[in-house]
Amino acid sequence: MIIESECCCYASDFPTIDTYYFTMSSSNQNKVWLKRPVHVCDVPGFIYYKEVCFKIFEENTKTWGDAKQECELLGGRLIVLNSEYKHNTTVEALHNFSPNPYTGQYFVGATDIGSEDTWRWVDEQSIGSATYMKFHGNNPNNYDFHYPGEDANCGVLKMRHDGMVDDYCLQEKGFICEYVKGLP
Repeated sequence: MIIESECCCYASDFPTIDTYYFTMSSSNQNKVWLKRPVHVCDVPGFIYYKEVCFKIFEENTKTWGDAKQECELLGGRLIVLNSEYKHNTTVEALHNFSPNPYTGQYFVGATDIGSEDTWRWVDEQSIGSATYMKFHGNNPNNYDFHYPGEDANCGVLKMRHDGMVDDYCLQEKGFICEYVKGLP
């Protein structure tokens, strides 16, 4: 039974089929994490929210390369925000569930490592065709304010802007993994 005043979800978020699992986040006691349907997002610790299966790492910060490897070890990848819907859904989930909903910074699966100014997702889609990538302001600009002189080749979702910036890959940040059923 869901009590409306204590629920973070709307009735329209729940289809009439499948099973739902609810767990409380240890860092955010007043929010409910939702995992559903059972066989779509069945990786321990991942959350299913509006068709996206993901896991947020806020305290366990890593470099972009280490974050990419961690996601792959979990059977996923750094999140690929390749549509407006997926980008907005991820931002909405972070605003609803993150302990740092307006200040968080998370590595995502965007990079131009290997070919400057040719941005692509970790699933190898470049943004030259129909692939979506939402950068904030004048980004990507190959500049990281905190690391001047270092190349900024890795995508970071900055909640302050609700958009991506390019940052120095060897700094440590939070990151978001996604699970996509059928990934090799």
